[in-house]
Amino acid sequence: MSTSKVTKQILLISLLLLSCQKQSPTVFALAVEKGKINKKYINEASGIDASEVNAGALWTHNDSGGDADAYLLDSLGKYVAKISFDNLKNRDWEEIAVAKHADTSYLYIGEIGDNRSIYSTKYIYKCKEPKLSKDETKRITEFDTIAFALEDGPRDTEAFFVDEKTQDIYIFSKREPEISVYILPYPQATKGILTAKKIATQPITQIVAADYNAQTNELLLKNYETVYYWKKLNEESWQSMFARLPVKQPYIPEPQGEAICFAHSGNGYYTLSEEAKGEKPTLLFYKRN
Repeated sequence: MSTSKVTKQILLISLLLLSCQKQSPTVFALAVEKGKINKKYINEASGIDASEVNAGALWTHNDSGGDADAYLLDSLGKYVAKISFDNLKNRDWEEIAVAKHADTSYLYIGEIGDNRSIYSTKYIYKCKEPKLSKDETKRITEFDTIAFALEDGPRDTEAFFVDEKTQDIYIFSKREPEISVYILPYPQATKGILTAKKIATQPITQIVAADYNAQTNELLLKNYETVYYWKKLNEESWQSMFARLPVKQPYIPEPQGEAICFAHSGNGYYTLSEEAKGEKPTLLFYKRN
């Protein structure tokens, strides 16, 4: 999408938001285009999250069939470095998350996609988050594999987050008219196949990305058309929070937008699209109002 097209879309949506802001207040402002991804092989970005140990950087990875790699980008979408996982394949990587535990930062990558709902077992790979130098390629030889099945059977999932406060993992189904929310409680065993228990539903669909900000107790989910937002109360359970409807936030529809994350500072959120319709992936930023 050209810069002029993006600018026109932003102006149009700005006018629409201003016309209805009394009915639908938003926490975040409209998108600013930060930059285009400058590596041709990062063309199916399906997850994104802010790095904890690489200041100002973002992690992303490709969708199904890509290399078993995760890429570090700067805040303008420019390539910095990458990691490669030994003895792994990227069947359908759909999500990435960063979460701290006991002063150590961990990277989680979700082998959780299942377009045809045919795989009974899903996987989340977990490793210590590495600090990388410019143009470095680091091989990851030590990582945990969390294997699990959804308690109500195979279905497509493309979004999860880690609750940094409890280390529980929450997974979201994608295609149902009313999506389901599942939990893998901490500690997650790395032997055998765990069962992800269903804890809630939401009357939204086609969820492709999630991110949780533990410092502000905020959650973002997105589909191809909308960003959804919750502010979780300090003592509120996730079940209680998901009994409430979310507040919609600004979103510029992307060619195939499947990634969202808060900035490390919490001052806004990023979205990133796969390459589609001949349009290069562009990193967008929505600043907190």
